[in-house]
Amino acid sequence: REYDDEWNVINKKQIDNRNNERKRFKELHYALGGLLLYKKQHRAINYLLEFSQSEPPAYPLLPVSMADIFELFDFFSDNYRAQLPLDMKYSFPELDNLGNRGMVVYWICSYITLLFIRQYRLVKRYVYHRHTDQPNLPENISELYRWQNNISYFKKCLNDIISNKELLKDVGFDKTMNS
Repeated sequence: REYDDEWNVINKKQIDNRNNERKRFKELHYALGGLLLYKKQHRAINYLLEFSQSEPPAYPLLPVSMADIFELFDFFSDNYRAQLPLDMKYSFPELDNLGNRGMVVYWICSYITLLFIRQYRLVKRYVYHRHTDQPNLPENISELYRWQNNISYFKKCLNDIISNKELLKDVGFDKTMNS
């Protein structure tokens, strides 16, 4: 931020542009995770989930709380919230015709569901780390209603991830699911 003599922010437009770029990059990151899941690139997913060069490990591209998970799931499950539908914005190979329209959303949401399971593996290193605390529900009635409608879709994605024993083993979540 840059300030003038009266401590007013003078570069608000650049700050907003940078924040939008970060948001689009994270959106691309989650779409990439969905693509890797779709293509069964489990080792690459494991690398995304485990790689860190800091001590203690930090993962700025991954969610840190259940609230983050459910906000992401809510965002990606609504294919028409963005200006351009997700399947047009991030086309997956072999999923480019009308009959497969919801599959891009399904794979991205499945990746986010995998990140939900990951929350239970995160180590609490500081007292303020609350990886598995229940999220605060939205106060807006329409958002709350949308979350309620997404519960069954989330359950479907979760059951599909849990039943994929090969994926769970490859990313090291098989022990988490057995405990």
